[in-house]
Amino acid sequence: MNFLLTKYIYPLQDKRVLSQKLNIALDNPRTIEEIEAVAEYLRYSESAKHADYDHNWRLPLTEEVEECESELLTLDGIVSSFLNRYASLDTFVKKFHKENQENDVFTTLAKMWVVARYDDEGQIQVLREEALELSEEGERGFFLLEDDHPIVKNSKTLVNYSYLISLLIHMEGEEYFGKTFLLHYSENTIRQLKVDKWLNQQLVFFGFFVSSTVEKQDPLDWLFYPNINTKIYKIAEALDTVLDEVSGEKLLYAANLLKVAGKDVEDEKVMLMVLVGIIELLLTHSPDFSRFNVEDSISKQFKLKTSILVYLNNRNRNLEQIKSRLGVIYSQRSNIAHGNFKQLDKYIKGLSKREGEEEYFEDLIHDVYEYLRAILHEYIKDRDFVEFLKAN
Repeated sequence: MNFLLTKYIYPLQDKRVLSQKLNIALDNPRTIEEIEAVAEYLRYSESAKHADYDHNWRLPLTEEVEECESELLTLDGIVSSFLNRYASLDTFVKKFHKENQENDVFTTLAKMWVVARYDDEGQIQVLREEALELSEEGERGFFLLEDDHPIVKNSKTLVNYSYLISLLIHMEGEEYFGKTFLLHYSENTIRQLKVDKWLNQQLVFFGFFVSSTVEKQDPLDWLFYPNINTKIYKIAEALDTVLDEVSGEKLLYAANLLKVAGKDVEDEKVMLMVLVGIIELLLTHSPDFSRFNVEDSISKQFKLKTSILVYLNNRNRNLEQIKSRLGVIYSQRSNIAHGNFKQLDKYIKGLSKREGEEEYFEDLIHDVYEYLRAILHEYIKDRDFVEFLKAN
């Protein structure tokens, strides 16, 4: 099985299944080749010798820090602190720590970096063998893979799925804006050595998580593996129950749209269109255009059905407020879809600028993510009810 790097760092005793239906799992690099590849990528990216390096996102090694700066976070220091802390909580971490004390910090990190494995159907090995044959013949070349090739198709499924799982497990509340727990999106990334600012940034965050003594929950806590160690597998197991012939294609298409919104577009108007489209996909049906105004009918379905599910997900919510907010969201979606940009500008200019009550267009996107999360949780809990709601 091939893999992509996640944002998680933790020694895992065994591979942990994330989806039996999709053959996806979380694991650590296991083979010598895997460990060396990840370690070399880490070592290169964390090197201070690169002229293009952004020093704002780098944890120095202990040997680079002067004695007077001994309290500064270092890469060696946070890895040691992490292993010492969790060795007392997890017997496997204790065993891992003991067995890896002689390794350099990059090898240790590589061995406990969490990777997401997907089924390449043996094609990675096939390509390696073909590349070796070409090399032995004194030739060089590259492989162009079609979209339906197992490496391309199944890695894309993993990426899409990560956005679906991330929406369901995140701890950011109304501030969520489409993050995923994956660090990379291509299986070739670690083969191309470079300064990876996102990897370096994740190591800095890891250092903050490890060194923090503050009890207050941080919205980004879900990107620290110990905080989701149980939750992610429970959610994934529940999600697997509806990834079947009845709903699987629809949910994976929704996952793809979540990836498009979170990764592929930067325009907030497009993001809103895509995210509202996911709710329409899950909850609305085509009205009889001979009897109803199509736009009006879908708007009513959107507001009523979404309100019901969001309320069922959290009965402390105010139904009227939810419905009113959904009306605003759908109106702005329609303004964008139909090119009514003067109306859209009017809405944006009318948002509150009062100190402490500031409003922004992106608040609509935060809210749609929150509503989508509620809908998906309810779908997993009672698919039959949500499908009934969609059909009527």
